[in-house]
Amino acid sequence: MTTVAQICNLALAHIKQSQTVVSNLDTDEGNTVAILRLHFDISRQYVLGDHKWNFATKREVLALVDDSTNSRWSHKYLYPTDAISMREIETNDQTQATPYEIQNYNDDSRCILTNQENAVAVYTADIKNPATYSPGFVVSLSWYLASEIAPALSEDSAVQDYCYTIYRNSLIKAKTMDSNEGEGNAEPLAAWDRARTGFGGYGGFDDRNPSR
Repeated sequence: MTTVAQICNLALAHIKQSQTVVSNLDTDEGNTVAILRLHFDISRQYVLGDHKWNFATKREVLALVDDSTNSRWSHKYLYPTDAISMREIETNDQTQATPYEIQNYNDDSRCILTNQENAVAVYTADIKNPATYSPGFVVSLSWYLASEIAPALSEDSAVQDYCYTIYRNSLIKAKTMDSNEGEGNAEPLAAWDRARTGFGGYGGFDDRNPSR
């Protein structure tokens, strides 16, 4: 079962900082752990938002705020409090996506504007329990976290770029693995990813052989 400490230790190993071993991110002391604590939550949320992960996908009937918003949108719903990224509003018409728009609702929340009655949202949720993470997500998160902590813990300025490059590489594989577990086709790659060939076509890096 994956733990937060394991992900942190993987990130430290990626930047060759294995002299510190994390046992509990919340209670351990020291500068290295303090830096990890600073970056872990936002790194988790960033990687969650980078793909429609199966383990983090939720469907929720949205709470209606107003059904007479403006001339373009007929319904206003509260944005789910645990949402990292809205993916779609479900509809019975599988050939066309339901249009929607996200706006600020008040000082501490957002809302979803749409013409869909009784809207059901599909979104990526902020999943904090690492026991539910897929292996691909764990690897990707460890590399992204490494790229975030590298400037403070590594003397080599190139380490951050190196870790982020491998994060992008590992994410491609993780997306494919994750999509293969569900129905439908894998998500199309972004132009940044399509421009590269396999895992080793960016800037001379090959995450299967980092010494190249």
